[in-house]
Amino acid sequence: MKLRLLSSLLVLTIAFSACQNSNKTTEKSKTSNKTTEKTKKTKNSFTASKYGFSINFLAAPETKKKVVESKIGDITITTYNLEKEGFQYFVVASELPKMIMTMMKPADILQQAKKDVIARIKDVKIIAEKEIEIDGHPGLEIEAVGTYKGTMSYSAMRLYIIDNKPIHLLTVSEKSKKDRAKMYKFLDSFELN
Repeated sequence: MKLRLLSSLLVLTIAFSACQNSNKTTEKSKTSNKTTEKTKKTKNSFTASKYGFSINFLAAPETKKKVVESKIGDITITTYNLEKEGFQYFVVASELPKMIMTMMKPADILQQAKKDVIARIKDVKIIAEKEIEIDGHPGLEIEAVGTYKGTMSYSAMRLYIIDNKPIHLLTVSEKSKKDRAKMYKFLDSFELN
């Protein structure tokens, strides 16, 4: 039950980034094209100090925050999004109570979250999947094809559990797989601070 609840929160986080609509969310802050996060000196580098990561966007991402009501308390989900040159770039981060993370194995949480995501997305086919890690923290990398905004698309995502912070990186391209290198340049730029 606890694994199911946490994986549902992870799925909600991913779903929030993709469709931005949930009947269980309440908006606490307005969407802004200005970021309130600290930015490194590099032109395209973006740092989310609250979540302890940096990543290279092509420009300043749009930031959205939602509060999701859950059985373990309100969870703030922050989405950083940029649409540019036929690509969607997302980073979705949240922070869960630390005690939740001591009750379950992160690898199990990631696998259940993946299953729930795939079950909720129409016409998705996983074409590659592998376990990954960053600085000793577990993750899962998934490549998929499916329909996004009515167009056949290619997507690549990485799901990480960084202590008690689920962090999801997602890229979607309306173009062919030939853009895979550009998408992975974004994913590979992710660093923990």
